[in-house]
Amino acid sequence: MNHVIIIDDEMQSRNGIAGIFKNHSPQWKIAGLFEDGSQALEYLQQHPEINLVVTDIRMPKFDGLELISRIRKNNGSIPIIIISGYSEFSYAKKAVDYHVFRYVLKPILPSEFDAVITDVEKFFRLAGSLNEYNFSQAEFDQFLDLLFAEAIELNKKQT
Repeated sequence: MNHVIIIDDEMQSRNGIAGIFKNHSPQWKIAGLFEDGSQALEYLQQHPEINLVVTDIRMPKFDGLELISRIRKNNGSIPIIIISGYSEFSYAKKAVDYHVFRYVLKPILPSEFDAVITDVEKFFRLAGSLNEYNFSQAEFDQFLDLLFAEAIELNKKQT
């Protein structure tokens, strides 16, 4: 079972993304829906079983970039998908700096987001198969960095 949390200050967006996950596959459990980053960060600290974070980038109080920055201090490998109504270069650059898995622009088409979820599942399968090879933690982290870089390149080509 894959566990995802969704952070967006707009209830309609949170529920819409949750619906896409529910329709995509029974393998996904929505572990939490949050309207700001501080709530999500607190939840993540108490629930290490979370496999994926989907967050808006601009929210009042505690935005997505601040959330991602804090997540990366504790967890460099959890895939993070940014959803945003803003295509500004500065946001995309920060996303790359934080090794974000995908940067998806709103409005989100269900078929487009479904493809992103499929890419996350492929990432999980590939990362899981690597565990069979007894890599050191440093080697595994380096490979995850390469996977994130590849995901970023694919995202650039799709936008």
